[in-house]
Amino acid sequence: MALDTDAQFIGGRLVGGSPPSVFRLSPAGRRRVDAAISGPTPASPLIDRLTAAGVLHPVVHAVAAAKVGSRVTVVVPTLGAPRHVPVVPEGVRVVIVDDYSDPPVPNATLRRTSRGGPAAARTSGMAMLDTELVAFVDADVDTTMTSDWLQRCVAHIDAGADIVAPRVREDPAAPLRHRSGPLDMGHRPGPVGHGRQVSYVPSAVMVCRVAALTDVGGFDERMLTGEDVDLVWRVVDAGRRVRYAPEIVVAHERRLHLVDRLRREYDYGLSAGPLAARHPRRLHPLVASPWAAAIIVVAALPLTRPVRGAIMALVCAAATRRLAAGTGLGRADAAAVVARSVATTAVALARAVRMLWWPACLVGMCRRGPRRLLLAALLTAGGGERVVRDIAHGAGVWRSVIASRSADPVTPRLRWRHRDTATAAYAAGS
Repeated sequence: MALDTDAQFIGGRLVGGSPPSVFRLSPAGRRRVDAAISGPTPASPLIDRLTAAGVLHPVVHAVAAAKVGSRVTVVVPTLGAPRHVPVVPEGVRVVIVDDYSDPPVPNATLRRTSRGGPAAARTSGMAMLDTELVAFVDADVDTTMTSDWLQRCVAHIDAGADIVAPRVREDPAAPLRHRSGPLDMGHRPGPVGHGRQVSYVPSAVMVCRVAALTDVGGFDERMLTGEDVDLVWRVVDAGRRVRYAPEIVVAHERRLHLVDRLRREYDYGLSAGPLAARHPRRLHPLVASPWAAAIIVVAALPLTRPVRGAIMALVCAAATRRLAAGTGLGRADAAAVVARSVATTAVALARAVRMLWWPACLVGMCRRGPRRLLLAALLTAGGGERVVRDIAHGAGVWRSVIASRSADPVTPRLRWRHRDTATAAYAAGS
């Protein structure tokens, strides 16, 4: 096991995870966690709980190639001839599903009688399975960056995951700590689900237990985009585990023209309305604690610097005191948690402004607060292309919101409770 890079021991508590939590550990529980980090250790409810919370991450080694062939079938949905063929161990069956291409795809394993989109093509491929696991690989994904990607994904399945997805890089030359495309979920591993740091994983490459998919009815073929988000959330709701493994890297073919990239972002945004209808209260652009939201609001108000500083100091002090009292953390440690929460909220707010709320800021440009907020959102974007891509995505979101009459994807939500999880019961003898 490996301790998450943001997790830390503070006294008898372990702070970290996704979403952030405070775990109270007995001395025996601390020893068990230390043993899990230092080497192989028997399974226990405590370690299982911390792994599910994203505090601990399993360290896996690739399954032997000879043991993969009889367990996995690779399904490649395609419209037109596939631009890449997945690299797989000998004996692994690859099923290429032609989604009614014109002209037909040569050597396709299966040709659909009508065009239904990626979800329908994957479902057609699943009908041909006779293995316990299925790997979905899009036709524009190059798996040669990690030659043993499939064996390593299967190792995560054997470690307890029901779905595992690698990191999908659009620009392999970009810094590893930076996302390089809309399918890149970043460099941090962890469990996947609503409210977590990684809320979903794309189906561009995804290895799954077949039973986990059939139990929830598989992909929703009515969705042309966002079908992977919908599937992941339904699988997690069913009590299954989904894991993001960024140490396994594949490459997604980059669209050469900016117009094509913007069109793709717009199409992704169109999934917001249908997803909000299927999963109410799960698709807000900003979820923040009341005190983090209050600090940011005060920072944007047209106040003098001394007044603004005094109010922010009072809010920070109140938030720190409440967090320390509720979790048992010291004042300094609680203040650090508050600061980290405010920073995370500020980053999410900047993206929400670029994507969805910039028209309101433009209307209020005559006032200092909206002008400062818009400027901060633009400066933290990381480049002009990121700005226009966020705007394109937001345009799709707004169109889907109007069509579905669901305001969730464009409205913020406050998170009122801080997670303080008592795990001392798992400590001795577990």
